[in-house]
Amino acid sequence: RSLLVIVSSTRMAAELNTPGLTVLLLGGQYRPERMDSVGPMAMAALDQLRGYQAFIGVDGLSMDFGLTSVDIDSADLYRKAIANSREAVLLADHTKFDHPSLFKIVDVEAISRIVTDRRPSPEWMEFFSLRGIEAIFPQPGPPEAPTDGGEVHTEAHRS
Repeated sequence: RSLLVIVSSTRMAAELNTPGLTVLLLGGQYRPERMDSVGPMAMAALDQLRGYQAFIGVDGLSMDFGLTSVDIDSADLYRKAIANSREAVLLADHTKFDHPSLFKIVDVEAISRIVTDRRPSPEWMEFFSLRGIEAIFPQPGPPEAPTDGGEVHTEAHRS
């Protein structure tokens, strides 16, 4: 089906070169070291968009400080993307938990789901549950026989 993906990363735009997929690349100040665009022009482009589902990656996450980034320009852009979205989903591996970065993006309550690579600690699971945030992670279980070229398939658990 037709799908429109909005990105600020030229690397991501190139990887999304797929039939039936339209990529909207935000303009702005290009940062070659990160292969992305930020700044007032990228923010202005986001101001013209509403009703999308935002998938946000972070550099760190804490219960008291929220979602964080290592740089102020990314934090501003992600904050705007979350504010204008109809739903925000956090993508964060287990190393991001309890390791906040310098710049706050938003409070954890601004997201509706988190997708991570491991079951969060009992404290984090309670924290998410109390805020109505769905946690999605691989369900541990007996190893499955490799299929499709050796990949092991797991199911996502929704708390």
